[in-house]
Amino acid sequence: MRDIVRGADSIANATGTRPTCLRPPWGRTNGRIRRIAGEAGEAIVLWTVDSADYAHQSGAGSIANV
Repeated sequence: MRDIVRGADSIANATGTRPTCLRPPWGRTNGRIRRIAGEAGEAIVLWTVDSADYAHQSGAGSIANV
């Protein structure tokens, strides 16, 4: 719970807007995560395709330049 709230707070502080979506790391979720996200006003967003774009990168600089 603390990570979800702290993450939302950090985004709100940086942008002035609270997030409305949450993408859990590695897409791992459970009832507790869904409940906490719901209480925070965030919809959980997942994906249906893994592009594997991370597999062909060589560091943060390479990813940032894409």
